[in-house]
Amino acid sequence: MGQTVLPSALVDAVRAGDAMLFLGAGASRGAKHPKGINPPNGNQLRDLLCDKFLNGKLKDRSLASVGQYCVTEVGLNPLQTYIREVFIDFSPAPFHELIPEFNWHSIATTNYDLIIDRAYRNHRSPLQSPVKFVKDSQEIERESKKVAHPLRYMKLHGCLDFISDAEIPLILTTDQYVTYAKNVCGVHAPSNFQLQRSEVDLRAVK
Repeated sequence: MGQTVLPSALVDAVRAGDAMLFLGAGASRGAKHPKGINPPNGNQLRDLLCDKFLNGKLKDRSLASVGQYCVTEVGLNPLQTYIREVFIDFSPAPFHELIPEFNWHSIATTNYDLIIDRAYRNHRSPLQSPVKFVKDSQEIERESKKVAHPLRYMKLHGCLDFISDAEIPLILTTDQYVTYAKNVCGVHAPSNFQLQRSEVDLRAVK
């Protein structure tokens, strides 16, 4: 596969530190795991939940629908605890480890996992220090003053580190999508850089 060619305006925005990096579900593909497996996609997670909580039934339904059935059957806490077990052992792939080598306006992700957290934590000399935001009640200015070179890091659908906080559940069911709006982190940046697939080569920006 050839090198990804990025629009010149986007390259300029990244170089200037004006781009917001948005990470969707596909950005976790290729992450490392002790068992050599990939993070489950939506359908795979649905099937795992069906096997765990619904006797293998309802695999023809959507993930959101299955999530709602699981909450009804076993409650939110067991569901979120299991999801944490599924994702907790994934660590950054080499392309994730390039992310701390850039100056970003901010990073926003819909992923629950800690892959980006670990990419920054493991890097010897990251250009910025992520400040994690998981709900609107957090004060951006105060939180950002706690570190040098702060980087706003927004977890839009929840985070494995906060599954015990009832205000910010892992967003999975239809009801959660509707009710979560009051707590979700606001997102605004001059430019959006979407990394949906591991084939995007950040080295092309340098």
